[in-house]
Amino acid sequence: MYTYTVHKYEYTLNLFTNFHQWLLLYKKGAILIFTLKGPFAAMVTPYTQDGEINENELRQIVNFLIEKGIKGLFPTGSVGEFFHHSVEYICKVIEIVSQEAQGRVPVIPGACSSCVENTLKIAKFAASKGCPAVVISPPYYVPLKEEEIYQFYLQVLEKIPINVVLYDIPFRTNRLPPGVIEKLILHEKVIGIKDSSGSMQNLMYYLILSRKYKKDFSVMTGNDDVLLPALYMGCSGSMSGMATIVPEIVSEIYSLFENNDHQKAKELQFKVAEIVRLIEKFPFPVGYRIAMSIRGFEMGPHKQVVVPLLNTSEYSRIYEKMRNALEDLLNEETGLNV
Repeated sequence: MYTYTVHKYEYTLNLFTNFHQWLLLYKKGAILIFTLKGPFAAMVTPYTQDGEINENELRQIVNFLIEKGIKGLFPTGSVGEFFHHSVEYICKVIEIVSQEAQGRVPVIPGACSSCVENTLKIAKFAASKGCPAVVISPPYYVPLKEEEIYQFYLQVLEKIPINVVLYDIPFRTNRLPPGVIEKLILHEKVIGIKDSSGSMQNLMYYLILSRKYKKDFSVMTGNDDVLLPALYMGCSGSMSGMATIVPEIVSEIYSLFENNDHQKAKELQFKVAEIVRLIEKFPFPVGYRIAMSIRGFEMGPHKQVVVPLLNTSEYSRIYEKMRNALEDLLNEETGLNV
């Protein structure tokens, strides 16, 4: 159940069962303000042996994440390998995740693309499935100037019936310029930003903008190794890969933070950061897929060409180290095995 502000009146809606009410309100000109908060899981996409979506496994992952305390789902993002998928493939993932979530937590999918046309197709489809927002990065592959990036977002915002979370991931797309963010934050449909730059300086800048221009603008970190520092500085939450791998641990960090158990929260943060270092020894996002297989999910073959490291003694060494780290963390904190 989620609370929306609609022209200053609050409505609590289960989006899955009340989507037509949501759409009716929007068509009447209502501005639906959705506030991001807590840990959102950047979901991996499981594949069958022939590279199709493993629907049964994907549904199991949805239920696993919700049962472990995750507050929202972020499918079809970078960890979910949207860049390997067609628009139709992305929409199918969104449909499956939304169906299985059944309104228990919000589903905020990625609608990233290299062009306006495909971004619109994905965003409109997400809206039709009751998603309250989509995550949109600047276009990738072709370098763009600041004004071109701004116009990209404006064209998208004008044509979609859904809120937008900005996505700054400068290692993989055009950087989201500060000047563009300062203008877009004022748009009624722009409700937050996911920062995957890894820079605390950037996070502070977004938090300052939020305090100055829009207090309900959510700042979400996409980097697991700065989760706790980000919460201390005032971030609303996170959209990250480790929230998929160890959702119970990431949820516990939030709980400890909210209950002022800072020492225990710090201990967990350092342990999570150690596992992130191991995951990063593999090509992105293969490490997350391997970690998810350790948790017992059938991930299927990797989409990208992966390398010499696989099927070697070095791979086995890192794999065992990752498995042991995950097992130790889960045993110590929850009494569970991987």
